[in-house]
Amino acid sequence: IGGTTQRAIAKLLKQNKEEFKNVSLSNGSLMRCSPLALLNCDEASLKNIIKIQNNITHEMEDAFLADLFLIKAIKLIEQGKSKDEIYNLMLAWSELNFKFFHNYLQHIYSVRWDKLETSGSVYETLFVAFWGLLRCTNFEEALIMVVNRGDDADTCGAVTGALCGAFYGVEAIPERWLKVIQKKEEIEKELDRIILSEA
Repeated sequence: IGGTTQRAIAKLLKQNKEEFKNVSLSNGSLMRCSPLALLNCDEASLKNIIKIQNNITHEMEDAFLADLFLIKAIKLIEQGKSKDEIYNLMLAWSELNFKFFHNYLQHIYSVRWDKLETSGSVYETLFVAFWGLLRCTNFEEALIMVVNRGDDADTCGAVTGALCGAFYGVEAIPERWLKVIQKKEEIEKELDRIILSEA
């Protein structure tokens, strides 16, 4: 786990409420928030849930807005929107609600692969995930391009995988990747259990 998450969990375990506040613009919350896009609730409730999830380890408004941005984009994918529609809708939303990231996003089509930044910054991680969605033609290409930029490759890859996985679907994941997933059978059994319990 990253340093921000590690410090937050350590403080929580010690129940040191005064020290618990974590002010961070790192990407740990963004990496884990995508399943919240599957929730079926009104926007106010969804925002509250995202905020609770985010505040466990990251308590800055832009870290929350990055989570919200990603989840809104995934929900647009669930509605069947095209890449261009997703980009234009999220560009407009960010101009009103997430101005700092809007400045990144409006230049996404002019950034070359060798100029992509893949640090632990929530802005750069979100940007590179959208770069993968918008500039690549399939799931595998997006993941390989993003991960091969290095630096915080695992988190950037996770966020890209969540976004592009939602867009292309599970069938787009290469079989050779699926074969080597650790504890694959346990994961599949748990997914089956969840699906049955919701049926």
